Amino acid sequence: MHASFLPTRVALRCILLALAALPPACGSASNGGDASDGGGADGATTEMSCAHLVSTICDKIAACNPHSLRTLYGDARSCVERITPGCATSLPGTSWTASRIDACARAFEQASCGATMEPDDFIPACNSTPGSLADGARCSSDAQCAGGACDKDDPSLAATCRTCRAVPPKPGCGGGAECLPPTLCARLSSGIRCVAPQMEGAACGAEAICEPGLLCKAGVCSKRASSGAACLASGECDGSQGLFCIDGTCQVPRYAEAGGACDDKQTFCEKGAECKLGVDTGTCIAPAADGASCADGTPCLEPARCRDGICRVLDGSECN
Repeated sequence: MHASFLPTRVALRCILLALAALPPACGSASNGGDASDGGGADGATTEMSCAHLVSTICDKIAACNPHSLRTLYGDARSCVERITPGCATSLPGTSWTASRIDACARAFEQASCGATMEPDDFIPACNSTPGSLADGARCSSDAQCAGGACDKDDPSLAATCRTCRAVPPKPGCGGGAECLPPTLCARLSSGIRCVAPQMEGAACGAEAICEPGLLCKAGVCSKRASSGAACLASGECDGSQGLFCIDGTCQVPRYAEAGGACDDKQTFCEKGAECKLGVDTGTCIAPAADGASCADGTPCLEPARCRDGICRVLDGSECN
């Protein structure tokens, strides 16, 4: 559903988990895809289609949210290198075929920065569809499950694994029902429903949302501020320019590598390092490599996660 653009590390991490989860969901017709739909554009293989999608995502983030890309990966090339290996993973029952992945990549390329940087589904071609695994089957992705959801906790499974379950229909949108373009699913004061977003200069508020990327300011859909403009919060500044609200104006912050000083306000860590704050300032802590220990709280290099004290890249294959 509609939400404000947040040029932050947390927001981008959510986007990457949602969108970059597509490559690990890549499969073939033998894994639940339609046998007539196994090939992508011009006969591309699933691996080629996944690689195209990952490259598209990283390039789009570089153009639309350079701050978050720099803090997580450093640059688009590193983003691609870190996410692409998941394309080789084939999950049982997945509905993601090469042609569907190609369609998602094309839609992502054509989408506005506002649409691609929102933490919700504004690109219908990239939405998950049901797979072929029955309820109760082990899974790691909604796209594997015939019932549409992979989210029933099972204490006997690994921390990243779930089991498939059916999703009961819900009224309005957001519960499996999609809105038809150009409407979007929005949480309004009157409830959750599909509404047409308003363009720049139009009124907005409790019953009217703005186009993705615009800001509802003083009841009017407005562009986010450029460098040097006055601001009260970073959400008012243009994230596609990498701007934050610093000392009352929209500015590009400073960046530090591992070992450098940081404060997560004016100076941020880059290339996956995390700022360990002290009383007045902090130090950028280098991320641990895949397979290295993270038991002491050391961050893992994206997209790895700390599991059982070790940094591991979780691609879903551990749930097969």
